Amino acid sequence: MTSNAPVLEQVDDLIAGRRFDAADQLLCDFNRDADNRCLRSLLLHASVLESLNRRLEAAALLEDAEGLSGDPRERARILARIADIWYLAGPKSVPQIRSIAGFLERSVNLDPSAGNAETRRKLCSSYLASGDLRKLLQQARELALIKGEELQARLFTAVACFLLNLKAEGQAELQYLLQRLDELTDQQLFSLLELLIGYGALDDAQAVLDGSPSQGKRTHWLNELQAQVYQERADHKSALSILTKEYLASFSEPAKLRKLHSLRAKCLDATGEYAAAHASFEAMNRAARQEYSAAGRKDAAQRYIELGPRQLPQFEFIESAPYVHAFMIGFPRSGTTLLETILGTQPDVRTLSEADAITAVRRKMIGMGKAYPDDLTRLTAKEVTRLRSAYFDHNRNYIESGEQFSVLIDKLPLNIIHVPLIKILFPEARFILSLRHPADVCLSCFQQDFILNDDMAHFTDLEGCFMRYRDVMGLFETVRAGLELAVWTVRYEDLVADLSGTVEDLCVFLGIEPDQRYRDFHAINKDRLVATPSRSQVARPIYKSAQNRWINYRAVISPFLGIVQECLDRYRYSGS
Repeated sequence: MTSNAPVLEQVDDLIAGRRFDAADQLLCDFNRDADNRCLRSLLLHASVLESLNRRLEAAALLEDAEGLSGDPRERARILARIADIWYLAGPKSVPQIRSIAGFLERSVNLDPSAGNAETRRKLCSSYLASGDLRKLLQQARELALIKGEELQARLFTAVACFLLNLKAEGQAELQYLLQRLDELTDQQLFSLLELLIGYGALDDAQAVLDGSPSQGKRTHWLNELQAQVYQERADHKSALSILTKEYLASFSEPAKLRKLHSLRAKCLDATGEYAAAHASFEAMNRAARQEYSAAGRKDAAQRYIELGPRQLPQFEFIESAPYVHAFMIGFPRSGTTLLETILGTQPDVRTLSEADAITAVRRKMIGMGKAYPDDLTRLTAKEVTRLRSAYFDHNRNYIESGEQFSVLIDKLPLNIIHVPLIKILFPEARFILSLRHPADVCLSCFQQDFILNDDMAHFTDLEGCFMRYRDVMGLFETVRAGLELAVWTVRYEDLVADLSGTVEDLCVFLGIEPDQRYRDFHAINKDRLVATPSRSQVARPIYKSAQNRWINYRAVISPFLGIVQECLDRYRYSGS
């Protein structure tokens, strides 16, 4: 290697002089010869490529370099660096995040010492982003054992517990953190306050806000969280005294504007200032469109519509589940969270709230080299078995081993798009279709600050909400006409008008005897953690104020009613 030293020293000089193109050319020539390639030359070349913003090429070279190193800690550092490069490459899909987590896992396994704690933190963040919550819980517990990492680890644990509905365990973490407030960084304090609000611990959140000095950047996020506490307590006027037009005008970051305009708009809506509320909802969605655009990309619903009705494969020998398997579907904001919460009071029923196992199945199908939904008709029995396994594997994040139930309800409204896939996987599946007045649904979708993806991006434009409703519900009706589906329809308006009759009829459809505890669903669920925008609804008795909300916004809604006229007629709703 001595003879190659002058070349690499020359590269060092080029890098020091920021002549990265020249260094890249020299290293390309050098590494082309297999006899020259060595750990140092590959690491140097990777650094040069990063400087030239050719990150993915750098990551590929680092993977080669990792294989040449015999030092576990050096390999761990290289793997962590690969993960960093992939993160910097831009927005990530869940499969890409899991791929990055794979590099981080290997790094942690090679170097589990405190010196690699930063990689553990990044691994926890990756698990959170990918929804691998059990892995997050386990990794956070291991992170907590490292000196100096306990507080961040407990925050990760509290987040995982919130999403897994492990309320007692999560609350214990929060109480511990409240005893060590003085040791938290500003970012950790911000995270703790958000968690306290999410857990409904508003008194604790207010006490922390009252005791936190307001200075510098802290002032803005303390104001934001104070407004959030006011809003959660229905003290809308106090929230609006913070969220003035002048205050919001001092921000330019889209993510911040989205959140602040969302808070302001909800408070204005609650106080009956509908024109001002709509203006703030519009501003929230303008900021969202700055952050995310799905323009030019076709999603599964659009592709299903293009493909048209098709004959799906059937496999008679597919093993039946030892329980009634039901999917609760509909359009977002159609009352599915309320209905799922009511059914969750039944002793024989286990509900999965937006666990998103069907997305895991779609990812598995794509990983098998299949196009979704194009290749559904070409799946073999063996491939369907693998896809079913992906579904059950994903749900182990949420269902404890040994749990007993006679009905499993998988609730995710937009699984309505994927009914053909569900029918292939589970031929005996039953479907609960949730309906609500299309205008109320579209307005509510427009007014939610959803986590943005290709599905939710449709809701950042009011006309787009109505068009999406028309397309998705039209697709479902086409699918229903071509497949033998066991479907029970629940209209939100019927549920709030006749709770007993609606729930008991649904229980007959599910094959269970209704337990009268459903009448007290709000009391039973008042301490339940709900991560959807409907969380306040499940802790209240049935109320009717959410019906016909669209009439308050008639001036902006009326121009779009014609888009969903066929749906209004089909589902027996009035447009007047």
